[in-house]
Amino acid sequence: MAAIAAMRKRHYNVSGLCLLVWTTFSVTSLVDPTPVPDSICTKVISSCRCTNKGTLARIKCTVPAASNSSLHRLLISELNKTQTTSIDLLDLSSSDLSSIPPDFLTGVSRINTIKAQHCGLSKIPAFILKMRKVAHLNLSHNLFVNLSLDFMVSMNLRGLSLAYNKLEYIKGELNSTLVNMDLKHNQLTELPVNIWLSLQEIDVSHNALSMLPSLPSQSPLRKLSASHNKVAEFPSKFFESTSVLHTLDLAWNGLQMLKKVQQKNVNLEKLQKLVLSHNNLQYLSVGLLDAMPKLVHLDLSHNKLQSLNHDVFPPQSSGLQFLNLSCNALNYVHHTTFHHLESLRDLILSHNPGLGQQGIGHLGLPDHLVSLDLTNCSLTTLDYCQIKHLHDLGSLHVLHNPLLCTCHLYLLYNWFIHHSPSKRDTPNDEHSWQCLPSDNQSPVLIIQRPCVESVSCPSVETSIQQREGVQVHLKVVRAKQHIITTWTIADISHQVVGFRVLCMHQGQEVSNQQKAEQTEQDTAAVHVSPILGTDLRSYTVTNVDADDHFIVCIDVLSNTTRVIKRVCEAILTERPNILAGILTGVIFLLPCLIFIAYVLIKDKKIKQSSYAVVQNKDQQKSGTDETNRMTFLNCQCLTGA
Repeated sequence: MAAIAAMRKRHYNVSGLCLLVWTTFSVTSLVDPTPVPDSICTKVISSCRCTNKGTLARIKCTVPAASNSSLHRLLISELNKTQTTSIDLLDLSSSDLSSIPPDFLTGVSRINTIKAQHCGLSKIPAFILKMRKVAHLNLSHNLFVNLSLDFMVSMNLRGLSLAYNKLEYIKGELNSTLVNMDLKHNQLTELPVNIWLSLQEIDVSHNALSMLPSLPSQSPLRKLSASHNKVAEFPSKFFESTSVLHTLDLAWNGLQMLKKVQQKNVNLEKLQKLVLSHNNLQYLSVGLLDAMPKLVHLDLSHNKLQSLNHDVFPPQSSGLQFLNLSCNALNYVHHTTFHHLESLRDLILSHNPGLGQQGIGHLGLPDHLVSLDLTNCSLTTLDYCQIKHLHDLGSLHVLHNPLLCTCHLYLLYNWFIHHSPSKRDTPNDEHSWQCLPSDNQSPVLIIQRPCVESVSCPSVETSIQQREGVQVHLKVVRAKQHIITTWTIADISHQVVGFRVLCMHQGQEVSNQQKAEQTEQDTAAVHVSPILGTDLRSYTVTNVDADDHFIVCIDVLSNTTRVIKRVCEAILTERPNILAGILTGVIFLLPCLIFIAYVLIKDKKIKQSSYAVVQNKDQQKSGTDETNRMTFLNCQCLTGA
């Protein structure tokens, strides 16, 4: 027993030692072996506020004019000549920087951001010019008039703001690392030819520019804001090198015409947002938008457009989602003008009184509109059947129109109020739904003029436009009363908004051609899924009849009512599988049946043998009893005699 206790004690000691070593190792591994340096804030002069951001400091200094502040000394004291530090932010805004010494930032090797706005600067302070690593420099709201950009060459700047100054011109070489520049609200009349060298984003709005320099080959420019200038036209080669430009804002200029651009000479395939509002455009050239296949936002408001022909928006514009045509002089819109705008969500036609002459009842509106603005268009009628099919419509503005009290208007109002109210902006302003009765010129609420007549609208079927560019592979598996559908798609473009799975009865097998042409009208749908997100790749149909044939289809949707690709597969009944299961069960059950039959036969034979033995015994016993009875009778007879 003593030996066993000693062994246990040694075991516990070794276990404890291992636990101690493991704990020490774990704790040590969680601690950064590199010592954290002392906070730089302890060395910053007392007139500045300092906070830490990780190992970097954020410093705010404010120096009023004619001040004897300690900013006349070094920003950071007690640094050796070999010691350097980095600062995340140095905020000197609203300060008098005129008396700060050139060596103010001695010992600071890098500053992520320097803010020096509202400082009354007309030239860049010497202590800033001495810095070699500054990522972002904000000199907005100062008094710069003329500025040479040569100072940036040695600073490795990535962002420079000179907004809200009095700049009349800038010159010099730009830093090759500069990617963002803000020059808005100045008095610039021209820009340096080399300004596009490395810039990815530039804002030159609110200046006096009359032209823009041509872009160099393979320009990295992504965003250009040039609104509120005097640009009357583009240089002939401006768009030839805009391969990555995605936002272009030219609002509030003097543009009178946009010439048709030759697609072979321009490169606007990445352009997503184009703002041309508040100009003098009178018409749009055919083919203008051909070179912009990824355009999603187009603002043409506040121009002088009078008509929109059928070919203004080509098939390449099918991805457009926002279109603003308000405040123009439109009096004619072709009925197929919006035919190719399959992805359009917002259509603004407000403040075009000329539309009242033609009306809009003839227009083919995109099926998936979410917002439609018809404010102040001098409309007297609205076609209930024209708008009823817009299943996604959530905002409808009809204010300031002399609408007549008709059944179409009442039915439209009633439909808009009650149909899918969770998606719709219920008009809480009753005046937005007023109408003019035929016998009274005073407007009344449309709700006071109910309509009891029936209006028959032609059915609007889901359109299916098969596109060869969309590659979808469908796999369908039946599991008891469930149908599991999975699919893959080669590419999801901005035109795909979701998927839909349909399970339909089919009395017989169909060919591949019939599968491709199958529609909801051909067969009754047993199940239609809700619209599935673009990230989903599977869906299960439950509680289907196991004794039926089905066609299962996957629809690729460009909106809630337009199918751009449909792929179908036939799935047969489970009867062959059931028969196979029964045969398999019979095969496995047969030996059991044979064994049971053998047992029954054996038992029967045993019972027969046992019965024969008992019967013999009974017969023997019966014979003995008869013999005894005869002997007894003989004895009685002899006695009687």
